[in-house]
Formats: sequence, structure tokens, C-alpha cells
Amino acid sequence: MSLRSIYTYTNSRKYLKDAFEQGQKEEGWTYKSLSKKLGLSSTNYLSLVISGKKNLSLDLIHSIARVFRMTHEEHQFFEAMVLATQSSGADKRYYQTNMQSIAKRVGFGPQPSSSPTLVQEWSYPAILIALDGKNKKTAAADVKLMTGLSQAKIKQSITAFIEAGVLELKEDKYTITELFFSLFDKKGMKINYKNFLEKNLQRSLKVLQKAYHRPRNHFFCHNFTVSKSSYQNYVDRVDAFLDELTEDSNKETPEEVIQMNIQVFPFRQN
Repeated sequence: MSLRSIYTYTNSRKYLKDAFEQGQKEEGWTYKSLSKKLGLSSTNYLSLVISGKKNLSLDLIHSIARVFRMTHEEHQFFEAMVLATQSSGADKRYYQTNMQSIAKRVGFGPQPSSSPTLVQEWSYPAILIALDGKNKKTAAADVKLMTGLSQAKIKQSITAFIEAGVLELKEDKYTITELFFSLFDKKGMKINYKNFLEKNLQRSLKVLQKAYHRPRNHFFCHNFTVSKSSYQNYVDRVDAFLDELTEDSNKETPEEVIQMNIQVFPFRQN
């Protein structure tokens, strides 16, 4: 089928809906015919899965992968995506991290978000993680306790997340739909990420001046010299280490959060 790559999806129900509609056009699929291929006795079950009223079992995940003729990596990604879609909290973040790892392994980067402003705000990642699983009525107050940010800032962020499609409301609880952001426009991404870096540097300086002498705060900086030819190798090693740290942090379910800031810059003489 000429469906867009599975690695561009973050929600398995959306993927199944698109795949079924494409199958209808190209192969004449019906819910009855596809259900028969999957060994389902109910012809309505897949429709209920797509609408969010039913979930997929592991056996059915494997059957869909077989019928859709998925590669081994696509099968792994699909399974992780289904489990992420059907779970919440720490479990959801664990499976989303698996999706990210598989997509990166086969050459696909982070899933895109259409909102450039998400890249520019230093506080958005902390607020987004803290919101996951929170009740709509108490979310702003709960996240304020966790992050120390104002409720007005948190409510503004919630609106931005929902508009960008990275946060949704299910049964009066907020659920993350994407953990990683990039932009469709590469030039726009470069400009916005530069703004993001500048804001983080400005905030780092303010925090250093205000909180350096407080107990239990950790500030350290290390400059070292490498050959120009090996510079990229060191950057790649730092990037791999940060991926590992991010994967570990995504598995946590904290009552209170704090952001760490790690910066990598090449110092060159003009």
C-alpha cells in the first residue's frame, strides 16, 4: 500500500484508520474481509479499536503486522505504538521512548509538531511531563507545586500543547501524545532552535547569579581540547549519552521536578 511511513505516526488508532482507508481504495478491504484475514469473529471489532472503544491484544498486534506485511522493525514500532496509545503515565512514556529508539535506528528522527513556539519556551518540557496523567480540574495547581511556575503560565502552556496536538484530554485527564518536537520547515527549525538556545543561556546566567551559593545546587563546567577531525565523534558520543539520560528520566514518575541544562558549544578563535 502507498501509505505514508509508519514511523511518522504517534497514535496507533490513527495509523489503523489511515491503513484501512488506504486498503479500501487499493485492495477493496471491508471490515468483514479484514476481520476474516485477522481471524476475528466480530466484524465490528476493528471499528471499535479505531474509535478508541476497544484495545488490541498482543496476538492481534502480531496478526495485523503479518497481514500488513510489516518488516521486523515496523512490527516492533507498531507494537510499541499500540502499547503507548493504550497506556498512560510512566508506561506510556516507556513505550514512546521505545518508539523513538526504533525510529532513530531505522533513520527516522523525532515526530514533527506543527507549532514552532514549542521549541522556544524553556519551561514547556517540564510542564508537559508534569501534566501527564493529571486531572483537568487540579492540573494547574498540581503542576505549580511540582515546577514552581505560575498557574497562569501553566494554563497558557496547556492551551499551546492542545493546539499543537501534543496533549489531549481523555476522561478528564491530560495525556501526552508526543514527547519530542521538531518542525516541518528545516530553516524555521534552525532559527527557532537558535532562539531556544539563547533563552536557555540567558536563563542559565540568571540562575547562576541567583542560586550558585545555595546548598544542594550543582553547577559545573568543563572545557577541553580535541582535534578538529575528531570533534564530530565527541559530539555524537555526548548525543548518545543524552539519549540515555533522557530515556532514564522518561521512566520516572516524580512528585516534584527540576530541569537540568546541559550545553555543548564549539569554542573557536575568530
